[in-house]
Amino acid sequence: MLARLGKVVTANGMLTMTQTFDAPLNQEVTEKIPEGFRPAPSPGAVITATVPGMPGFYLWGNSYGTLYLTGKITTRQAVAFQGAWIAA
Repeated sequence: MLARLGKVVTANGMLTMTQTFDAPLNQEVTEKIPEGFRPAPSPGAVITATVPGMPGFYLWGNSYGTLYLTGKITTRQAVAFQGAWIAA
C-alpha cells in the first residue's frame, strides 16, 4: 500500500511472491511506482523487505517509477515490506 501526505510517501504491506528472484544487483522488475508517488530524482526510493528465515531483498525506485530488485526470494514466500521517500 502506498500513502502520501504532502511530499512524504510511505509504502508498507504484505505480499506473496509469484516468482523466484535471485538478483545479485539491480534487476529491473515489471512493476512501476505510480505517478504522484514517484520519488524525487535524488536520491530515489528504497523499499526493504523482510522474509522469515531468509536474507530478504530490497527494491530501489527512480523518479520514472522504475523499480530494481537486489536480493533473493522464492515463489510463494510471504514478504513484509516497508519504505519511505520524498515525492517529486
